[in-house]
Amino acid sequence: MSLVGIDFGNTKGVVALVRRKGIDVVNNEQSKRESDSFFSFSGKQRLFGYTAKAQEVQNYENTLTGMKSYLGLNYEDPQFQEILPKMGWKNFIPLKDGEVGYSFDYGVNKDGEKEQITLSSTQIGSQMFKYLKEVGKKHDASNDCVLSYPSYYSDRRKIALKTAAEITGIRVLSMISEPKAICLTWGFPKKDLPEKAKDAETVCFVDFGHSHITATVASFTKNKIQILAESHSTKVGGREIDWKFFHHVAKIIEEKFKIKLSDIQRKKSLCRFLNAVIKAKVMLSSAPKQVPFSVDCLHNDRDIFLTLQRDEYEELITPIIDEAIEVVKRAIKLSKKDIKDIKTMEIVGGSSRIPLFKSKLQEYYGKTPSMTLNATECVARGCAYHAAILSPLFMTKSITFKDSNIYPILLCWKDLVDPKSLKEENKTAEEEEKVEVELKVPENPENTIYEPIELNKSNSLNLVKRSNIVPTLKEIKFTKSVPFRLQAQYGNPEFLGQEQPEFSDIPSSNTLIGTYDIKDVPMNTEKPSLIKVRFEIDNFGIFKLRSVNLSETVMEEVKIRIKKKAKPQPPKKTEKKETEKKEEEKKETEKKETEKKEEEKKEEKTEEKKETENKEEEKKEEEKKEEETETKKKEEEKTEENKETEKKEEEKEGEQKETEKKEEEKKEEAKETEKKEKEEEKEEEPQYKTKLKEVEKLRKLNTNIVDFSIPSLSMEELIKIEYEIEVQNKIIVEKLNMKNSLESYIYDLRNNLWTTWKSFVSEKKVNEIMGDLDKMEDWIYGDGFDVSKDEYENRLKTLKKEGDPIQYRFEESQKRPQLFQTIHSQVKLCLENLKKDEFDHLEEDDTAKIENYCKEMKDWAAKKQEQQKKKQLYEDIVISSQEIQNKFKEFFNNCKVIFSKPRPEPKKEEKKEEEKKDEEKKDEEKKEEKKDEDKKDEEKKDENEGEKKEEEEKKEGEKIETEEDKKPKIENKQEKEKKINTDEINDNVDDLEVDID
Repeated sequence: MSLVGIDFGNTKGVVALVRRKGIDVVNNEQSKRESDSFFSFSGKQRLFGYTAKAQEVQNYENTLTGMKSYLGLNYEDPQFQEILPKMGWKNFIPLKDGEVGYSFDYGVNKDGEKEQITLSSTQIGSQMFKYLKEVGKKHDASNDCVLSYPSYYSDRRKIALKTAAEITGIRVLSMISEPKAICLTWGFPKKDLPEKAKDAETVCFVDFGHSHITATVASFTKNKIQILAESHSTKVGGREIDWKFFHHVAKIIEEKFKIKLSDIQRKKSLCRFLNAVIKAKVMLSSAPKQVPFSVDCLHNDRDIFLTLQRDEYEELITPIIDEAIEVVKRAIKLSKKDIKDIKTMEIVGGSSRIPLFKSKLQEYYGKTPSMTLNATECVARGCAYHAAILSPLFMTKSITFKDSNIYPILLCWKDLVDPKSLKEENKTAEEEEKVEVELKVPENPENTIYEPIELNKSNSLNLVKRSNIVPTLKEIKFTKSVPFRLQAQYGNPEFLGQEQPEFSDIPSSNTLIGTYDIKDVPMNTEKPSLIKVRFEIDNFGIFKLRSVNLSETVMEEVKIRIKKKAKPQPPKKTEKKETEKKEEEKKETEKKETEKKEEEKKEEKTEEKKETENKEEEKKEEEKKEEETETKKKEEEKTEENKETEKKEEEKEGEQKETEKKEEEKKEEAKETEKKEKEEEKEEEPQYKTKLKEVEKLRKLNTNIVDFSIPSLSMEELIKIEYEIEVQNKIIVEKLNMKNSLESYIYDLRNNLWTTWKSFVSEKKVNEIMGDLDKMEDWIYGDGFDVSKDEYENRLKTLKKEGDPIQYRFEESQKRPQLFQTIHSQVKLCLENLKKDEFDHLEEDDTAKIENYCKEMKDWAAKKQEQQKKKQLYEDIVISSQEIQNKFKEFFNNCKVIFSKPRPEPKKEEKKEEEKKDEEKKDEEKKEEKKDEDKKDEEKKDENEGEKKEEEEKKEGEKIETEEDKKPKIENKQEKEKKINTDEINDNVDDLEVDID
């Protein structure tokens, strides 16, 4: 399942999915990446996207678009009243809570009366989310998604957008502004951005859409994106251009054809007129000079044909384009940057393709605007990038994004009880000697809670400033002795009592965000209470109250341990004297030298062993003679060396005993010190003293919150209404599918009876079926135009009872000849296999069985074919294709058992006596040959031994030497033997040391 990013556009909706390879924008049922934001009811059936747009002219009053413009607005809001004439002759109505609503024709009820359904703007928006969710589900999308909203949306409209998505079962992970989504799409994949904040790249994004324009200035580094400033206008957009061009063309028609716009009463004609104007606007963006314009049956069945000039069109929309450029200038001014500091000017949005807008922006910027992003998909892609960052399933680069708040938020307050009246009550209570005084907070009527508090400098503060980084948390402290009310609203205290300037971008109406009544405040004028209130703007960009706590300072007794003065400790004894250290160093050096000598001796031993092994036999005999003379000397040397080793061992033992004694003395001293410390602690127990300390404790206060997070209907009621609409839609869709299948079956049966099935039905039967089909067709377009699904299903079954046998006979006639042909070919193949050498091992009984099977199968097939030929094609068949297949399988299995028998192994023949005798003779000859070879080998060995003896005698004669030459050799050998013996002694010493330890 893939995470989803949704761009809820005014005329188009886009769905992007997060996948392993990257971000993919998915196609809808028309294989388009952009889905039309249209919704309508046709009876009780819901239509979305292209299907709703296609029947807009025929079902105009039941079709809506542009949900993004009025989502979450009140009907009396000046912003809605301004766009209402541009919504296209739709009958919007106010609901009980003031929200914008619309009444749809909802088919006919059981009594035959017309039924209507009224939906709020939030519910209308949920219908579009339902469609976009289905588009994503076809591509394995999950319910987890990130939504985008225009930066000018107020708190109420953000909540309405989130609620609309949640009604359809979408789990909203987060909501981000459209400028933030565009910044992510541009900056997230880039790898060549600067690392330092000083070298940050400044980019201006201009989103020129259908309902508004937004200019955003942002700075980019390798791991950080920050929005510096934003500016927008809902009075500039593609919709404004459409309607201005519409009225311009209407004047031309009035002058040329004398048809006034007020004379056209049919909304369908007006709808066709508006669609033709929008089409001409798109064509003029690419045409060099002029474009043809036509509308069929505009008024009194009169057709309109015109030629529209591009120069006139551009002159008409120049004021709108100039306002768009002013929005860009305002954003750069708010960012405190110069136009020269803007490295790139990126334009997106559907209306950014207008050539006049590009040229005007190029004049201001001095460079050609960049169009590297997809103008209509960049917002959805940015939402998908944000979803990937939030998900632990995807590894993304670490990037911090600092978004900003576009509207300043003002907090004001007033007391619900007059403190003066509270003092008077306290005085009367003292006179009457009453201990407690209860003062009830007056219950405010429902209407007063929505009334804004009168502002002055003493009861208001600027809680969240413009361009404040979000999400953010704000804490305010109040010292109050009576219950009070808080109100959050859009505004700026610098302009209290004045009209808001245009550049502030503050909503013109409905500035109230929420009202919060805090009634659990202890009423005491002498000791006011400290109350801490926390507000936050969360990850969804929604402002809300987080907590209200009463701060109480309580004096508590705390135990503190009394610290004692540390006693002077006696000086520590030096562990070792200098002389001892020197002796130890000497011993260590001696040990290292002895170890080196032992290693050298071991190496010499290994070398000498190798040399001794390689000596010839002659040298060994000489060594034996010399050993007898030198044994005495070796014994004397061994005794001397043993004495030396014993002395060394005694010295080592003495040193070890001394070190052990010193270690034992140290341990005893440490134990004595520990015992003394423990005895002192026992004698002097730790003493504590109590001290009063101020401790802050927070107590949560109950507050009465009235904001726009809860609509007039609860979420459960909204989900229930959506479920009922979905059930009715499912019933209608299933009924229409069954009706279409019945209608298509009538057409197919009628066509087949006159073409492919003609010979499989008698003429009499054809006439009967044709009459039934005509009656059924008349019923569908008459009484059966709107009946239940079961009625269509039953009538389809009755027709299939007549049509299915004909279809069955036709299909069997196509299969039967092929099956009989395969039978004849297989029978022929089996008989041919009997003649092959591969199966010559089969016995006569087996071959007879196969021949019998083939004959029976051949006769059965010929018999059935003859019987079927006697029948007419429209008569019942003699045998079905399934029966033929079963018979053939039986024949095939019987033959397979016989043909799969393995070939028997050949029998071993007994050997004759003559052959045995010949073999015995051959064996005897082989034995004699071996004996001769052995004799020859012995003779060769004797010859080789004689040659060796002669060579040895020659060598002995050459090596005769004098006694003086032999003496130094003997002495060298004695020295080597001494070394070997000393090594053996050292090895024994090492063994002794190990045993002692």
